[in-house]
Amino acid sequence: MSKMKQTTVTILLLFLCWSIAASQVTEHRMTEADVTYQDKFIEAKGYLIMDRADKAKDILLELYKDDKTSAAVATELVDLYAKLDDPERQFKYAKVAAENANGNPYHLQRYGDVSMAVGDYTQAVNTYTTLLISFPDSEEYTDKLAKAHLQMGEQTKAIAAFQNLEKRIGVTKDVSRRKFEIYDLAGDKKAALAELQALADAVPSLTTLHNLAKYNEKLGKVAQARKVYEQILELDINDTKANIALMGSANEPTDDSKYLRALAPIIENENLPIDSKVLELVPYVQKLADANDIELAASLTELGHRLVAIHPKEAKSHALLADVLYMKGETTDAIKAYERTLQLDNSVYTVWEQLLYAYMEVGMQDKLLITAEEVVDLFPNKSRAYYLYGTALTTAKKYTDAQDYLSDGVLIAGKNIPVKSDMLAALAIVQQRLANTTKAIETVNKALDISQNKNPTALEAKGDILMLQGQKEEALSYWQQAQAAGSSNTSLAEKITQQRVID
Repeated sequence: MSKMKQTTVTILLLFLCWSIAASQVTEHRMTEADVTYQDKFIEAKGYLIMDRADKAKDILLELYKDDKTSAAVATELVDLYAKLDDPERQFKYAKVAAENANGNPYHLQRYGDVSMAVGDYTQAVNTYTTLLISFPDSEEYTDKLAKAHLQMGEQTKAIAAFQNLEKRIGVTKDVSRRKFEIYDLAGDKKAALAELQALADAVPSLTTLHNLAKYNEKLGKVAQARKVYEQILELDINDTKANIALMGSANEPTDDSKYLRALAPIIENENLPIDSKVLELVPYVQKLADANDIELAASLTELGHRLVAIHPKEAKSHALLADVLYMKGETTDAIKAYERTLQLDNSVYTVWEQLLYAYMEVGMQDKLLITAEEVVDLFPNKSRAYYLYGTALTTAKKYTDAQDYLSDGVLIAGKNIPVKSDMLAALAIVQQRLANTTKAIETVNKALDISQNKNPTALEAKGDILMLQGQKEEALSYWQQAQAAGSSNTSLAEKITQQRVID
């Protein structure tokens, strides 16, 4: 054992000695038997502290054999058998401790908790009920009693326990929440709603009112939900969710574009935080990414420009507009928005990556090369950055540098199969350009193997390598497979038509 650990244990043992000594009645003279008992108890406690349950067990069982009414020894045996994962013996000694502790609440609660753990819910109910006689205002004991009743399927008694507590301390958030959960899980939606309403009446905060509004909406009670949202606006006229909820028709859902157009007053409200606005728009940006909806794109573009106008110094507003423009195919304008985003905040890697892809798409090779190097320096653990920089170096015909960075990227990618497969495919192209044809085939085959021949980038790369090696028919076959696998390379169709590699 290290000196530090020895010192720690010594201090703990001294503390135990002082505690026990202080608890003795001053006029009582300790016998030799008392001293021996305390020495053994302290020794066992020390072993438990050091996780030597085997040593502690023998001593504690010997002490228990000598005195089966010791709550202190029984309590240590509870801890011992918890370490040994023996719930039955935990229960046995928890009972002994509780019966001999003269009503000590710690031992009673421990007995109740162990009873719950071993599934003796009747005993748990009895124990927590006893505790509540002495501590009728305890939320903790009431909650434990209710949980024990619920384990026995006694939902009415669980609710009654909380109602008894409410009669003493009044309506509180935690107690109401537990009652609501019980009603809701039991399928008693009417009682659950009434509980939320009672809490909102007693504690009309934004949180309680929002919970009430949401549950009304869940139950299809749209009109009632709108009334609650109106209450929320009385507390906070700028509450985003309430304003949004009250914009549409009370009876009919609106389509995405109409809903987004109605969001304009919210977006233009300078008092509302940008995070609330962006969070409201993000799901629709994702929809645009999944489906090319012209009307949705137009609505998002308009809102994106308004967001930038209201929050010109917030990177988030420019980033959202950039994403929308990029998805619309307005890549040049998207680049400007991404660049402005990074001027305001250059800490988000995904923005850099999206900018690199945009540069690549429009053929801005000089900016791609300079920016990609900057990204690798800023984010040395991002493997995709190495892929993009390596690709940029390859396009610039700096093959040796490209090989170095792509090789590093393969290592950094680790178990990230999609990135690693792309990295190996790009590395194989570089190896072919460096006239290492055997290594190129070996590397591209590895890229295909780890992707189970599904990576269009790797399929296309093998086609490129085979074409450069003069194997035209096989090269065309791999290019066609890449096309069928969903390659995003716009020049792939041209490669197939012209039957040549296009740099």
